[in-house]
Formats: sequence, structure tokens, C-alpha cells
Amino acid sequence: MCLDNGGRRKRSGIYDDVSIDTNFLCKRIKKFCGFTAQTLRITCLTAMAAYNGPQFLRETYGISQTHAGRFGKYEDYLLEETLKELLER
Repeated sequence: MCLDNGGRRKRSGIYDDVSIDTNFLCKRIKKFCGFTAQTLRITCLTAMAAYNGPQFLRETYGISQTHAGRFGKYEDYLLEETLKELLER
């Protein structure tokens, strides 16, 4: 909240340029949705890998093949993509 020198709230609605720490952010995320930031991140990556395949994670985020494999089987994705291409011909 923006306060003036007298301790009163500013009417402008513009916040001061003050950095926040990770602890503050984690508490706000947990309070907002009931999940930790780590849980949301892992769930999001798992859902994206399930929907688009682990190759999507490699191309989008530049993560290693080993790390992408934790969220989906890379070989299964390649097999599915090859089958799609063959069936489209």
C-alpha cells in the first residue's frame, strides 16, 4: 500500500517501486489458491507435457531431454508423432 509521509494512504493508486521477496510471494500464492508455487509449477509442466508432449517442454523452455522425460515419456511422444504423420499420408 502506498502511504504518504503522514502515514495516510495515497489517493493516486500508484504503488511505490519496492521489491518483494520470495517468501512474500509464496505466502500470497498459497493464500490465493491453496497450493504452493512449486506444486503449481510441477502441475503446469506435467499438464503441458501430457497435452503437447515432452518435446514441447524442450523447445519452449530449453530443458534437457532427461528433465523433459520426468514429465512425459519422450519416446512415446516421438512414436505418437510418427504414427500421426504416417496416418495423415
